Amino acid sequence: MAPQRPSTITAFAWLVAPFLQLDIKSATLGNDEAWAPSVQATLVCALTDRALLTALDPLPGRTVEVQIDQHYGARDTAASLTAELVGQLSEYLSTMHTGEVANALTQARYHSYDESGGAYEPPTQLHSRLSLRRRRINYADGEVTIELASQETLLQDDAHISATPWTPPFTYLWEVVNYVLNRIGTEIDDMSSPARDTMLHPDLKVWQPGITSFEYLYSQVKAAGLSLWADGQSRWHLQDRRPVWEPPYALDTSVNVQDIADDISRDADWYTAAVLTYRWTDSVGVNRTQYDVHTLNAYPARVFTETYESPYPGPGQAAAFVAAFQRRARENTITAIADYSVFLGRTVNLTIFDGGTQMARTTAVKFEYPADIMIIRTNDLLQ
Repeated sequence: MAPQRPSTITAFAWLVAPFLQLDIKSATLGNDEAWAPSVQATLVCALTDRALLTALDPLPGRTVEVQIDQHYGARDTAASLTAELVGQLSEYLSTMHTGEVANALTQARYHSYDESGGAYEPPTQLHSRLSLRRRRINYADGEVTIELASQETLLQDDAHISATPWTPPFTYLWEVVNYVLNRIGTEIDDMSSPARDTMLHPDLKVWQPGITSFEYLYSQVKAAGLSLWADGQSRWHLQDRRPVWEPPYALDTSVNVQDIADDISRDADWYTAAVLTYRWTDSVGVNRTQYDVHTLNAYPARVFTETYESPYPGPGQAAAFVAAFQRRARENTITAIADYSVFLGRTVNLTIFDGGTQMARTTAVKFEYPADIMIIRTNDLLQ
C-alpha cells in the first residue's frame, strides 16, 4: 500500500447532563443496517476520579456524545500566511477585506492542505449522540468501559403499560410513529413521500398491553414495507427504501485499503425467487392466510421463504426482496484507512489488486480509534 498523506486524529466524548468530559483511550463505533439498534459503540476511558463513576450510571437514561476529527497535512497560521504573502498581505487586507484584521482573516481562511502538493483534502468528522447502556470498571488498569447505542434501545425499554389495549385515533402510519416516538422525547426527522402516504393497517392498529414500543412500531412498519431507524445523531428516519448516497468513495488497494475479504456464497442472502406467507387474525376475529410470490424465471436457482404472523400488506414485498437479494451473493469486507466521511448507504468504488473495479453500497461500517482504521461491508453490488 502506498504511503498515506499525514493526518491528525483527535477524539472527544462527554456526558450530556450533567456535563462531564471523558478521556478516551480507545473507541469502536459501528453502524449496521442489520442491527437494532443500528448504531453501537464501545469507549474505553481513563478512570479519573470517583465522580466519574457516579456520573456514568446508565440507569437514569443518560446520553453521551462522541466526536472524532480528522485533519490532513499542515495548517495555515498567521505566521505561515505572512511568510507566504510577504509584502502582499497588508495590501491584500486593506484593498480586499477592509475592516478585517489579519487574525480574523486567518481564522476565516483556516484550512488543512497537503504539503506534497496534491489536491486539497478536506477534514472529516464523526459525531454521534448515543444512549448510555452499560459501564464496566477495571480498577487495575484505571479504566472504565462504556457501551452506547442509538435510540432504538429506548423503544425497546418502553412498553404499553395498561390493563386494556390502545387503539390509535390516527389514519396514517407516520402519525402513530410520531406518537410513540414522542414517548421517548423525539419525532421523525426524515420521511419519504411514500412513507407519508402510507395508511395504518386496520388489523395492526391495536397496541396490546405489555408489547414494547419497538415491537409495536416495527410490526406496523414491516407490514407496510417501510424502514424505520435512528442514526448516530438521534435523528429518526421513516423511508420506503434505504438511501444510496453519491458521490462514490474511492477505495484502492494501492492507496488506502489494507485488506479485502471477497466472499461469494450460494448460502448468503442471495435468492432469485421469494414466497412470503402472512397469517393473522383480522379485526372481526377471522384467521386469515395470504401469499406474496415473485420469481425471476420458471426454475429459480434459490427460493427465499418466510412466514409472518402479521396482516398481508398487499403485493410487492416478494418482488422487492428478490430485487434486493439477487445482488447479495457477493460480500466484501474491506479494512481501510479511516475516513469519517464514509457512512451507511454511501456508494464505494473499489479498485482491487488486478486493476478491476466494482461499485457497491455500504451496508455496514465500523471505525476503530486510535488504530485509524475502518471496516466496511458491502453486499449490495451496484455494478
